[in-house]
Amino acid sequence: MSRPRPQTSLAERAHARALRLLAASAKSRAELHERLTRAGFSKGVIDATLARLSAAGLLDDDALSRRVVETSHDRHEAAALTEHRLDQRHLEGAVSDAGDTARARAAAVAALASIPPTTAHVARYRRVLGVLARKGYDEETALEAARAVLGEPPESGEAP
Repeated sequence: MSRPRPQTSLAERAHARALRLLAASAKSRAELHERLTRAGFSKGVIDATLARLSAAGLLDDDALSRRVVETSHDRHEAAALTEHRLDQRHLEGAVSDAGDTARARAAAVAALASIPPTTAHVARYRRVLGVLARKGYDEETALEAARAVLGEPPESGEAP
């Protein structure tokens, strides 16, 4: 004979779901909100759950932004900046102390996010370099950031 399961409130179920999601991998506030919405929880329950996680120190977009920026050494990791759906102010705060190269890399990721993925590699490179030049980065820093985000530059016969 099975014992009856104790009734759990929607808030407790949402909290448990959020903890399982966070245990699997770090998530931003926006990511958790989206996942809990897809799971069918109401806005009020989700907001209360996110507030509870934030108060407990388990949900911190600033810390997540810093960690992502510190580990974004290649184009695959740099894509995490946009994958986590972090607010631009969190990203700016994370790169404020990271130096020109990290700031340029973050700017390159942001620029790349606005370029359709079907755009040719040479055109993507040229657009990212243009954004970095307009932001005032020197050629070496811009090329290093573009290389980190997009991989190797286009063939020597193609102008970036």
